[in-house]
Amino acid sequence: VKGPSAEPDCFAPWAADTQFFKFPKKDGPYRIALANGYIANTWRIQMIQTAKAYAAQPDVAKKLKEFKVVSTGEDVPAQISAINNFIDSGFDAIVVNAQNPTAFGPVIKRAKEA
Repeated sequence: VKGPSAEPDCFAPWAADTQFFKFPKKDGPYRIALANGYIANTWRIQMIQTAKAYAAQPDVAKKLKEFKVVSTGEDVPAQISAINNFIDSGFDAIVVNAQNPTAFGPVIKRAKEA
């Protein structure tokens, strides 16, 4: 599956055997969510503003049914709960900026299965 490594200047795989997820194609429009933690630093604010600006572009917006951003602060269980809510609500993709990557294994597995 062609993935981010198609642009090697922008992506370095975790390891030589790193693989990409591949799921059956689903026709849009899509429901996309961004589950962020706290917004106490400038790069997280920039990430959110960039995502919103990207989603608002006419060529992108016509492919989206919904684009939702949630910031949960420093509360790891709240961020995991937000991700679970997006899964349960049937979002097509969830972008996660994890507060504690180790704690997110089970919910990321659940999202992949969904």
